[in-house]
Parts: sequence; C-alpha cells; structure tokens
Amino acid sequence: MSFRRATEPATAASGSAIPPSSLIAVIRHNVDGILVIDRDGVVLLANPAAEQLLGRPAAGLNGTQFGAPLALEKTTEIDVVAAGTARTAEMRVAEIDWHGTPAFLASLRDVTDRKRAEALLARVGAQHEAIALLGKDAVSGLAPDALMSQAAAHVQRVLATDFAGVISYSCDGDELRLVAAHWSAGLAEPSPSAAVAGSQLRFTLAAGAPVVMEDAGAETRFTAWPPGLMSAATVLINDRDQCFGVIEAAFGSPRSFDRDEITFLQSVANLLAAAVGRFHAEGRVRHQALHDPLTGLPNRGLFLDRLDHALARSKRRHTGLVVLFADLDGFKHVNDSLGHHAGDEVLVALAGRLTGALRSSDSLARFGGDEFIMLLEDVDSGEELRQGVDRVRAAVTDAPFIIAGQPQALDLTIGVVRADDPRSSGDDLIRDADAAMYCAKQIGRGGYAVFDQAMREHAGGRVRIEHELRAALRAGQLRLLYQPIVSLDDGRIVELEALVRWQHPQRGLLGPADFLDVAIESRLIVPIGRWVLGEVCRQAAEWATLGTGVTVPTINVNMAPSELAQPDLRQNVASAIAQRDGRVSLQLELTEGALIDDPSLPATLRELSSSMGVRAALDDFGTGYSSLAYLTRLKIDELKIDRAFIRTLAHDSSSPIVAAIVNMAHALKILVVAEGIETDEQATEARRLGCDRGQGFLYARPLPHDAITPLLHQQATLPITQAP
Repeated sequence: MSFRRATEPATAASGSAIPPSSLIAVIRHNVDGILVIDRDGVVLLANPAAEQLLGRPAAGLNGTQFGAPLALEKTTEIDVVAAGTARTAEMRVAEIDWHGTPAFLASLRDVTDRKRAEALLARVGAQHEAIALLGKDAVSGLAPDALMSQAAAHVQRVLATDFAGVISYSCDGDELRLVAAHWSAGLAEPSPSAAVAGSQLRFTLAAGAPVVMEDAGAETRFTAWPPGLMSAATVLINDRDQCFGVIEAAFGSPRSFDRDEITFLQSVANLLAAAVGRFHAEGRVRHQALHDPLTGLPNRGLFLDRLDHALARSKRRHTGLVVLFADLDGFKHVNDSLGHHAGDEVLVALAGRLTGALRSSDSLARFGGDEFIMLLEDVDSGEELRQGVDRVRAAVTDAPFIIAGQPQALDLTIGVVRADDPRSSGDDLIRDADAAMYCAKQIGRGGYAVFDQAMREHAGGRVRIEHELRAALRAGQLRLLYQPIVSLDDGRIVELEALVRWQHPQRGLLGPADFLDVAIESRLIVPIGRWVLGEVCRQAAEWATLGTGVTVPTINVNMAPSELAQPDLRQNVASAIAQRDGRVSLQLELTEGALIDDPSLPATLRELSSSMGVRAALDDFGTGYSSLAYLTRLKIDELKIDRAFIRTLAHDSSSPIVAAIVNMAHALKILVVAEGIETDEQATEARRLGCDRGQGFLYARPLPHDAITPLLHQQATLPITQAP
C-alpha cells in the first residue's frame, strides 16, 4: 500500500469507552470499512465493508500485518488494488480498548469516485484557466506567433504532454511548418519543417477533423510526427474559410485521449483560429486604409510615410533621393471611348508595369485618377536619374496596352525632383514633382521635366529637341540618305538602307545620335516612320522609271519597337506600297528586342511577307538575345551581324563567332550581312567566313538619293573611294 497525507485534520475521537461486544456489533454493520489492529500492526478484525474494499475475506485479513503506518489525529489516503482495480480510500485511526488491550480502530472510506470528480474538476478548471489566459492574450493583441507559443505552453502544462506544438499551414505552397513547440527533455528537438508526407499532420488536414493515435506501433493510417512519439491528438486550426494549421498534443508512450482532452484542444484551436483570422482581417483593413483598392499600390498616406523615412535615411547616409510624379497620357481617351472598366484595366496593367520597372528599394504609389508617384533611393548622378526615368517610360511605351482585345498605345508625362535641399519635406518634394510634371505637359505630352536646376537644363534640352522635332516633321526638314549594301561576290548593290537625317535650320544636318532617342521616347518615331515609308516608296518608284536595265535594289527601313507595335502597321505598309503601284521591294529592319517584346510580331511579319512580299531583316545581331529559338520561329530573311564583331575580324578574335552565326543562318536559309566593313582585310575575312553581303564605309557612306541614281544607272560595283 502507498499512503498520501491529506490536508484536512482527523475528526475521529480517541480512547473509546464502548464495551467490546457493543463495539463488535457497530463494526460489523458499519458502511465504512473497519479494521481493528493491535499495537504490532496485526489485523484482529475486519468488517464486511473492509473485505469488499480491500478485496479479501476476513479470514484472509485477520492475523495479517497491515503494513501501513497508523497516524492518530490525522486523515490519510491509501491506494489499494482490489480485484485488479485501483481504488483510493480515506483512513482515520482512533485508539480503543480491545478486550482490555490497547488497539487501533482504522476506519476506511472509499473516496475513489470523489477523487476522480475532484481531479476532473481540477483538470477542467485548469483547462478553463488556460483558455481564459489565452483569450486574454489574444484580446490584448499578442502577435500570432507569440500567441501560438503560449498555446503550446498551456497545452503541455494542462495535459502534461511530452510534446505540444502548433504547426502553421500555408495553402499557397501546401507547406506545414512548426512555429511553436514545448517538449520534454527526453525528446529530440523537432525539425521546423513539418511537411512530411504520410504523417498524422497530413492525415488531419485531409480528414478535416480531430485525429487520435493511441499507439504508434499499431498505427497503420499514418506515421507519427515528430518521430519517436507513441500517442498523439491533432486538431485543425481553422475557420469556415481557411485552414491556418494544426495543434498537436503527444506523449512518448501509448495512451488514449478522453473527450475532455479533445474538447480542450479544440477550444485552443478555435481560439487560435479566431485570433489569427482577426489578425489577418485587421491586416486587410490596415492594408485597405493605406493602399489603393483598384491597383493595390500604396496610397498617398503610406507613400508620404515612406518618403519621410527615406528622407531621414538619405540625410544620414548622404545619398541621393528622387521623386517622380507621372501622369498617364491618353487615359481620358480610353475612358471616353472604351468605358471606365477599360480605364480600370489600363490602370491595373500600368501599376504592374511600373512595379516591374522599379528596383526593390524603390516605392510606387497611386495618387488618384491616372497619377502615379515614385520614390527612387540612392540616385546620386544625373545618369542614374535618366536611366530610372527611361526605365519607367519604357515600361509604358515599349508595348501597347491590350484592352478589350485592342492594343492601346499610351505614354507618361513625368515630373522629377531631387531631394537636394535638406529642409525639404515629403510634401515639398511631391509639390515640386507635381509642378515639374505640369511643366512637362505644357511642353508636350510624353516627356519629362526635372525640377532640379542642373537636371532641368538637361531635360529642357530633350524637351526642346522634341518640340523642334515635331516642328521639323511638319516643316519637311527631315531627309533620307541611302547606304548601299553590296554582294561580297561581285560588289553589286543589292540593297539600300534608308537612314533619317534632320536638316536643322540652325545646327545643320543632324545624325540619329542627336535626336533618335528623343524621337523614340516621345513616340514621334511613329509619325517619322510613316513619313520614311512613304518617302522610300516614292523614291523607289522614281528610280524604277530610269529605264530598262536598271534594277532597283531592295530598300531597308529601320523600325523601332513602338512602330512595330502600332495596330495599323500592316495598313501603313500596304498603303505606302500601293501608292507606288507596288513597284517597291521593301525590307523591314528589326531589333532583337522588338521580337522578344511583341509576341504578335511573328504573325504580322508572316502576313506582310505573304500578302505584299515585304522581307524582314534582323539588325545588330549578336548584341541582344541572339536566340536560335526565335530565328526558327520567325519569318526572317536576312541577318545583319553587328559591326562590333566585324571590327575585329582582321585580328581573328571574332572569326569563330562570325563563322558560327553564318553557319547557323545558312542552315535556316537566311542571308547574312556583315555591317561596318571599313577595310579590305575585314571584307576579305567576311567573305572567307561565308557572309553573303557587306555594308560599311569601305563601300560607301550614306548618300542622298541623287548620288545613288547614277550608281543604279551605271550598275556600278563597289567599293568606291569616296562619295560622288
């Protein structure tokens, strides 16, 4: 027997004066178990109730050693096993006179049911206390991870588990991860990753209900997690719409789990689900308060907060900071013509493009309507600023927006301000950037203006060029020159590349380096391209009237990505050719980037080829993507190797590359042109490597049309030493 001390004092009286005969009668009929024990601890008498409680008849008790200490004036508890069943008895001891001899009378009362009830009440009380404490933490706003750690601690304390853990579940990646755990000293530290196939956790997710494992050795449905545990109960942490994870209580030995324990775990799980769900909901509310509901971008309030922090960092680190204020040109037309739903599609698409154009350290916000503002940190030079603005504009202008199945070409007008004045606030910078944007709009849509004085002069020059270029297009100041492309076999002129020049009234003849970037950025390249097409076709038709024996070469026209993206490209080409009765052999020169950026271009090229015989040449090959995949996929007739490879041909450093390009192109039945040939050695090497045609100053510089005419008349072969 084992004894435990009780806390309450004994109430039995000592020194009974009841005569033995009367005492025996009382003993035998008492509902409590009664033992009479002598001073040596030997049982002298046991009543029927004692026999039943101890599971032994009186004959088996009388004369035996009781074996447990007898404490007077105390109430003790003893654990007994009767018929294989453990029971708890409360014992009280009194001194009596037993037939003239001092003895002890031990009263035994079965308190097993009462003790179980008390234990149940204590356990339920502890569970309720744990739920209350956890609820208090949840209401106080404790972060989910900390709350989960508290939950695991409560489960381990209340259920006395060897392991208690909370495992989060991410439905996006189908990932289980241990975020909080408490375990006994004998258990190895569990791995944070709980994504174990075939585990009880996975089984619980699939079952959608509590799962109990009583003995891992006999379990066939799943495996234990963490490894080494023998019994476990797992309960989902979920609400009606989402599963957040699993809570687990486990032991290192087999055992069952009663309904109260599962109910406790479910209560903890429900509380966690409510807290995590509320945390996420509050996060959504906070997000909605600080973000634009349409695009999901930060709104003015959040952007100002970020800008203020960025200004503080910039001052501490002495680094540059730039704010861009952008307005979407052409947005009103989309809204008016296609409706506000289409306008919303444009804004969402624009937000995605701008986000992709910025660095991870930059910030982007929508200020309302079609206005967006950007924060670029660590911008310390004018070139870095220009590159940032160019990236932003290119994200909008390089490809049209496809709205309701129709391409929409849009642009941005941008105001730029640098945080040069340490006294400037975030509001000051936004105001100045806004003012710079309106200044840019007054000059012309699709440009940008810089509020900073030094950068304003630079931007003003670009805006000035754009303004003058618009005027030049209207005033007929653009000119076309033609550079011959010859057969490397015999020097015959087989192609002419049309090149645009600007006859500026004050600055003279300007090359593409002086205005082409501005033309592309401002999208003036589109109307310029239309003019070039018309002028080339007109000139080709004029050369075709020179008489018999004169073959007009194929004329190459360079096309910028924004031109190729025009929805009316086919119509423009067809119209230009048709106006000259189709007496034009036309070839469009494209860049590799254009082919990559516009997935619809291959179909356009095939249609132009099949319906009008328009050829396609890939310009500057080797400087961009140089992908064999799109050469096999596209209708490319000619490949022009970039001059950077031709320049070093005489020294053999580029020969293997050029030879590989030639072999690849010829295998695909594509002609190869070597660009930038300036010496006889380069021409000889290009011819030896298999290039079909050559272009460069060795043969001729770009020439006006009236200098080309006699060459066609004479069927001249090149090289020529100088332009006529």
